[in-house]
Amino acid sequence: MSADSIWKQIRECINNPQVEKEVWLFLGNIISQEYFERELAKTKPTPNVIQAAYLLHATMADAASVGAKLKVFCMK
Repeated sequence: MSADSIWKQIRECINNPQVEKEVWLFLGNIISQEYFERELAKTKPTPNVIQAAYLLHATMADAASVGAKLKVFCMK
């Protein structure tokens, strides 16, 4: 298959409302889920965790706006 025909099939899937869509965000060792949750539970989380929470929330909202689910992969 040519690259054009592959992209045509991908676009057809993206535009099909019956296709389940997911956005995968691979953070690897950038952030730990335990650290992130522990910091967010504090009354005054660190600024970088607050910023990460806003970015993740915005990404989740953008994915949801096109009918996609967001999956985040990171350290435990």
